[in-house]
Amino acid sequence: MKFNTSKNKVLRAAVITSHLATSRATLPILQNILLEAKKDSVILKTTDLEQTIEVKLSASVDEIGQITIPARMLVDFLQNNPDEQVSFFDDGVDLKVKTVTSAAKIKGLAAEEYPTIPQVKATESIELDADTTRELISRTVFAAAQDETRPILNSLLWSFKDGYLRLVATDGYRLAFVKSSLKRELSGDYVVPKKAMLELVKILEEGAVEVFLTSNQIKFVTGDISLSSRLLEGTYPAFESILPKKVNSEVVLNKQLLLQNLRLASLFSKDSAYSTKLNFEKGKLSIESHSPQLGESTSEISFSGKLEKPVSIMINAQYLIDALSAVKGEVKLGLTEPTSPMVVKDSEQEDFQYLLMPLRQQ
Repeated sequence: MKFNTSKNKVLRAAVITSHLATSRATLPILQNILLEAKKDSVILKTTDLEQTIEVKLSASVDEIGQITIPARMLVDFLQNNPDEQVSFFDDGVDLKVKTVTSAAKIKGLAAEEYPTIPQVKATESIELDADTTRELISRTVFAAAQDETRPILNSLLWSFKDGYLRLVATDGYRLAFVKSSLKRELSGDYVVPKKAMLELVKILEEGAVEVFLTSNQIKFVTGDISLSSRLLEGTYPAFESILPKKVNSEVVLNKQLLLQNLRLASLFSKDSAYSTKLNFEKGKLSIESHSPQLGESTSEISFSGKLEKPVSIMINAQYLIDALSAVKGEVKLGLTEPTSPMVVKDSEQEDFQYLLMPLRQQ
């Protein structure tokens, strides 16, 4: 293998692909980048056996070939090298890197030892706007479970139905739902690991993102980057039956005021799962938190809208704070009973809903 290219091009590709080549990899070779020189391009590739990232870059290729090299070493070498052009050639085991002012030999491993990465043979595909896709993920992914021992909940549901893409995330205590219209009809449900979604947000380029779907894999192509991931087996929670058709009361609050007061309350509830009591009565919301160790807090803000009757509900304040990050306008809170989920909506975008299960009141 022998090729010459811009240092900045290969550095960008190395940084992007290194996201999956961590020191926590189960196999030592998975800490490496697979570097493959083809006829008129070079591909950098990494995998953690569940997700795969590839970046294709233009290069002047004299000899085709492939090798794997430690991701961290390649990134650090290129970041600390001042030259603009860089040449690579290998002797089968080591990669030699040469610039105008420096030369190095990086110990590698044979490409034949790298895990075989299956190709995504799509049965369905669709083009989405990259900015819209990034926003849909950002407004839901925080509600997915942190616990990787529950894979179905540590994921996002991509549901194509009735001309819409619907993204859903839940950890069993809260649920985030958002939808966006599609350019064409497509149907099917796909459960995508949360890790892949967080990675996609990082790498999305401006413009369009192509989505390729199979029964067990999904692939996203954005610019010269592709991310593929396995899909999870199993049935996602039936979110449509959980979303309430109506609520008894719906009040409207200033997002920033609510956020500030919840953060104040959280200072006194962080040692009790952020248990915070919300009391709605006569146009006023009082927010109470208490801790035997830390003390207590009470604050009050005004609201507008319809309140059928006074309601007190105990919630995890951090979960509501998370939801407010997805709200752009004023926040609407739908209320029924102290034991019923609270519904959070955005006054500017009706396509977003968030359900928050109440905590048991002492």
